[in-house]
Amino acid sequence: MQPDSLLLDNPVWRKPLINLGRGSFFCALPQTFFSFIFPVINDLVAEDSSLKRAYDHRRAKFLEIEIARTFSNAFPGAEIVTGFQWRDGEQKFENDLLIRMDSHLLLVEAKSGAISWPALRGAPDRARRHIEDLLYAPSAQSARLADRIRAVVKAPELRDSLLPNLDLRLDLVRTVLRLSVTLENFAAIQSNTQILKMTGWIPKGHKLAPCITLADLNVIFDILEPPGQKVYYLRRRAELEEQMEYLGDELDLLGFYLATGFNIEGTEAEGVGLNIVGMSSRVDKYFIARAEGIICPKPRLRLSKWWTDICSKIEARNFHQWTEVSNILLGVPLQAQENAYKIFRKLATSVRRNGGGHNDTAFLAPSKFKSDALVLYAFPEYQKDYRYERIHRLASQAFTHPQIERCLVLALDSKKHNYPYGTLAVLFKGEDLGKNLIVY
Repeated sequence: MQPDSLLLDNPVWRKPLINLGRGSFFCALPQTFFSFIFPVINDLVAEDSSLKRAYDHRRAKFLEIEIARTFSNAFPGAEIVTGFQWRDGEQKFENDLLIRMDSHLLLVEAKSGAISWPALRGAPDRARRHIEDLLYAPSAQSARLADRIRAVVKAPELRDSLLPNLDLRLDLVRTVLRLSVTLENFAAIQSNTQILKMTGWIPKGHKLAPCITLADLNVIFDILEPPGQKVYYLRRRAELEEQMEYLGDELDLLGFYLATGFNIEGTEAEGVGLNIVGMSSRVDKYFIARAEGIICPKPRLRLSKWWTDICSKIEARNFHQWTEVSNILLGVPLQAQENAYKIFRKLATSVRRNGGGHNDTAFLAPSKFKSDALVLYAFPEYQKDYRYERIHRLASQAFTHPQIERCLVLALDSKKHNYPYGTLAVLFKGEDLGKNLIVY
């Protein structure tokens, strides 16, 4: 082998043991097994067809079981359905996992196929086959099911014909997300599928579902402990996948999220490419330290104390559409969070001194790239029965802005100061605000 080819295909990676004879073996780099365990085992089973079939079957079952376990642990109390089968004409399909977390429904497809060395080195035919099998095929299948679910959400009377025997509450669903999960890492391709558009291998118009390895998914859920942050990450991750070009892997994206909350002021909509390689350093250092038995703080998303307390309270109350509230809150940059608390305190002081109706509200308009509005409202105790009508009017005013689709109102009794908030409501444009005024 030529020395300059060692970075592409080093034979030691797949055969790390030296047979010394008499049952003794030597391994200069034991960590090689952890880095290249999949190709090592693939080589070992390749010559025995029955063993290869058993191994492939076990990989598939392992991935399905582990994905279900991972989501069950990440979202306690969520509705979970595995192995849902459905038909489209004469064709029969099976979804690996559906998870409903409040108003968000996630469709997960598992792909345990191995990725060959020629494909990783850039062999066009192999790369195309793997991309079609591991990225496009599961995405196309989840897209078909997502279309049916959205149709039933809009017209519940279609449920018996489109989704018979689906034991899941779809009347609570507002948002459908898709995700593909693999065992093996396809380099940086699966972390940013925007680059695949140039190949012509993905049908035009198809929106690829984000694809994350099982290992990376466990890291993400370990770091992002609050369920609301997990939901927001997966939702924004799907948006970035569709809109933004970036250079980096999945854990770089996680590090980028911890640093920015994915609040990048419309960068993805402006067609700006980002180099986020190395953003995973905080995550990498934490897990390396943990593996060595060193206790160190876990990397956290940067939130103000008030924002953290609001998010914790709504998750603890677990009311319907709490994930919508969480998404709005997590979409506010850190500096704006801190400014909002100062504004809220000034509103409460003004109302205590002057009574309701005098400088009692503040409308925090989003950037031109976001469609969520946040309204802060302080009221005196004697007007608490009027606050529902006031919230209705504030939301109606917010929806006069063309870009606003969703509005969160945080209300506080100016005298009692019910920290972190007294009343909360989330409302949606185009819906009867009187019927859909949900106050918590």
